[in-house]
Amino acid sequence: MLKTKFDPNDYVAPSQVDVTVVGHITVSTVRLPKTKGGADIWETCLFDDAKTAGVDKNCSEVVAMYNSKLEAQVGHRRIVDSLKFFKGE
Repeated sequence: MLKTKFDPNDYVAPSQVDVTVVGHITVSTVRLPKTKGGADIWETCLFDDAKTAGVDKNCSEVVAMYNSKLEAQVGHRRIVDSLKFFKGE
């Protein structure tokens, strides 16, 4: 039997900060998973429903990383507002 030092109690699960859909783009901001005592890091990722472009798979891209929840919330809103501006909303 394989023995490891992995203890699930040493890890903190990711958490959602915000998710917003603009057209066929989903903007998702999360706190990344971490070990207990590790630094909190947040990231915003764009998910493009590529099926609308004739491609049979979804595409995603990390577009920003943050060091605080407030930065993540503000960054998420800025990205959403930018997408809405370019879309003409």
